[in-house]
Amino acid sequence: MPAMQTSSAELFQACATIFGPEIKISYDFLKYLQPVGIKTAYRKKAFELHPDRNSDQHAEQLFRELNEAYALLTDADKRRNYDSKMYIHFFTKELLQCSSK
Repeated sequence: MPAMQTSSAELFQACATIFGPEIKISYDFLKYLQPVGIKTAYRKKAFELHPDRNSDQHAEQLFRELNEAYALLTDADKRRNYDSKMYIHFFTKELLQCSSK
């Protein structure tokens, strides 16, 4: 079964969910994002949002979204697919810039 396409928006949203909205997410951020960094941020946020620890009425939904974001960012096939798409995008952009000079 082929891997589903992952859009930039999905990855940016997943990063914002795990790392927080105050982090500036860029293509370079996604390119150099390491699994250990994802796991550390996820565990910290999961500790805060877990419904057993957080009495907020939206904690369960936020925790579910956090788990979905973590699954997306740690899925090697989806990341590889996205990374190859970005490589083609940037390579094509560089070629177009070079040919227009």
